[in-house]
Amino acid sequence: MCLSLFCLAWSALADKVLVGTHFKENEKGLYSVDLHKAGDLGEVHEIIDRLGTSIVIAKSNTSIIYTCGVGEKKGLIQAYDLKAQKLIGSYSSHDMRPCYLALSHDQKFLLVSNIRHGSVCSIRINDDGTLGALVSKVEVPPKAKRFAPHACVVSPDGDYVFVPDIAGNRLCRLKFDKLSGELKYLDSIASKSFNGPRHMSFDSEGKRAYLVNQMGETITVFTYAEGNLLEVDQVQTLPDDQLDINNHIAEIKIHPSGKFVYVSNRGHNSIALLQRDIKTGMIRFDRCFSSEGEMPWSFAISAKGDFLYCSNNKSNNLVSFKIDQESGHLTYTGKQVSVPNPSSVIYITD
Repeated sequence: MCLSLFCLAWSALADKVLVGTHFKENEKGLYSVDLHKAGDLGEVHEIIDRLGTSIVIAKSNTSIIYTCGVGEKKGLIQAYDLKAQKLIGSYSSHDMRPCYLALSHDQKFLLVSNIRHGSVCSIRINDDGTLGALVSKVEVPPKAKRFAPHACVVSPDGDYVFVPDIAGNRLCRLKFDKLSGELKYLDSIASKSFNGPRHMSFDSEGKRAYLVNQMGETITVFTYAEGNLLEVDQVQTLPDDQLDINNHIAEIKIHPSGKFVYVSNRGHNSIALLQRDIKTGMIRFDRCFSSEGEMPWSFAISAKGDFLYCSNNKSNNLVSFKIDQESGHLTYTGKQVSVPNPSSVIYITD
């Protein structure tokens, strides 16, 4: 990629979508996709041409992003400055196969879930965005064959980290020291409704949490208060007559308005829409929309909530949808771009 051309593109267009990719043969890297004013997908730029770019997150109010994925031998985390157009650091994830990144609320610590050997780590972030020392590494005693953390979600108050253990079929609770960055395993939540807990999102009010079950085609709904999650409901993500298909949920995100919840169904190849009652936080299944590809892995919602961008891993495409602000319904814009093995997707604005 020509860096000078990318710099021109970066300065001219504020809003972009970043797409991480799964390593497969010689295909790897992190990509940036330009967005036009109407939300249409534009030119695709390769930012990083190397391993360790499956997952990408952005540090708020900066031009720093972090990626993670497989490295040559161990898990790899990379820090990159988008405006300076340079890699500012490559680091070990301190275990094998990192699959999820999160930031503490003050953005002083980076959290990583390593799914292969089973650990959750906290790493100090320096003032310049580079990573410092490993602060804490937690290996929870396995409930099944192994501890397999698929995410690390910081609680609304910032005092806890909740870790879906997809192999142990449980949700682990870790205490997080906001000053030191230390993590400490406390206990786990088990439920008959769990079937491969994968990702979880809290609402903007910090009173509800929504956990997707990868193999169960369901969302488990919790209330949250003072570090405690209480299960209150379970809602399906497929129509009644299609519950018997081979389907694995991947991603869950809440619309900026708080009125809608979206989930990606891998197998059904769809994005499920759930209507959300803002007062109670309860959700109900509405309908599914085609992902316009195969194996929808992740998606991002624009800051204004008017567009959704979905990555289809098996069909190697990124697709844009218009979001109806009243109903939450998705309309395919007819626009898509090619990206190899796309996985995580984030929306950024300058």
